[in-house]
Amino acid sequence: MNDFQSHSALDSPHIYDHAIEEALERYLMDLLDTGIIVLRGTNIVRDNRTARQLLQAAGDSLKGSSLLDHLPASTHDAVLALLARSKTQPGHQVHETISWATEHEGECPFKLTASTIRYRGELLQVLLISRLDENQRLLQTLRERDQRFQQLLDIVPDGIAVHKDGKTVYVNKVALRILGLKDSESWIGRPALSFVHPDDRQTSINRIQELYRTGKPVPFIEERFLRSDGKYINVEVAAFPFLEKGEPAVQVVFRDISHRKEMLAALERNERMFRTLAETTNAVIFIFDEVGVHYINPAARDITGYDVDTLKHLESEKLVHPDFHPQLQQWLDALLTGDSRVHRIRMKIITPEGKERWIDVTGKAVEIGDERLILGTGFDITYLLETQHELQQNNQRLEVMRQIDAAGLSTNDLQEIAKVVF
Repeated sequence: MNDFQSHSALDSPHIYDHAIEEALERYLMDLLDTGIIVLRGTNIVRDNRTARQLLQAAGDSLKGSSLLDHLPASTHDAVLALLARSKTQPGHQVHETISWATEHEGECPFKLTASTIRYRGELLQVLLISRLDENQRLLQTLRERDQRFQQLLDIVPDGIAVHKDGKTVYVNKVALRILGLKDSESWIGRPALSFVHPDDRQTSINRIQELYRTGKPVPFIEERFLRSDGKYINVEVAAFPFLEKGEPAVQVVFRDISHRKEMLAALERNERMFRTLAETTNAVIFIFDEVGVHYINPAARDITGYDVDTLKHLESEKLVHPDFHPQLQQWLDALLTGDSRVHRIRMKIITPEGKERWIDVTGKAVEIGDERLILGTGFDITYLLETQHELQQNNQRLEVMRQIDAAGLSTNDLQEIAKVVF
């Protein structure tokens, strides 16, 4: 009589069939060289012989015990995290390589695969455990490195492509975005030069030939690439020697510089406009900071009598009349200490010939990039002040004449007064 026949519960055919299925299932599980553990939470409800061997557990079953009781404490966090990830992805397998010490061989890596299933209305988790041999470990390491390398290629800000024998064999996501392509299939297999502007293709050919001849990278230069919408964009592109499946290939790195070139062009336009305005106006325009004077326009020469180069290095005390040194220092302090308001000063300067002139100067602190600069303008108001002074004198004379006329003085009296007034 065998074990099945001796069981008292086998009087029921249904129970007998179920017992046979369970025994066969256990027998088949024990034949596998992969450890299998079925979990309810962390409690074991089913296991096989290989699992017990890998966990170095004694007995015929681990049923009813906690999985964590059979694993080193150093692995608990990683195992629990793996099981938690499995619960968030039911029906999918999640993997983790975890190492622990074995009795005879010391630290060994194991591959754990977890999946969440529904069995008879209940969610259970199946944990597969397999030991990685040297070849498997090497393959696993290579796969992980390849995955990390692929992730790195997809997050770098540059487009990267690889071509071999003139055909594209790889392209990263950034390259697809730069060229307006939906997927890599739009590029893989196409001639590498098909995306290069016709006028730049010979340059690209020469550089690739140089790379193959010398085995050294070719540096970044500007070229034009064709987008999927038919527009050409400006790029900086470099190329490096590369091995694709052991064969010589070329890795191309490029970045879109269209926006940068547009900004530079706009900056150059603005600078030309500024210089045109500054060099044609009759007002002094100057830019300075705490270090010194950075720009003075040609009008400064006509007003001050000094050439531009001399003015850039001339101490302000030598240019400004001594009576106005205190006011000038207050004006400079206000601008250089962070006050962003417009500050104005009217002062007298002395030309190289010793002549005095009046100028009206306005200054304001401005932020240009990371620099704080002072932008100023100055107008020669000498003639204006002289005219105003002359007008005041004429008004005074007219007033005297009016008073004389009202007094009814004789001709002799008028002549004597005129000698004094005029």
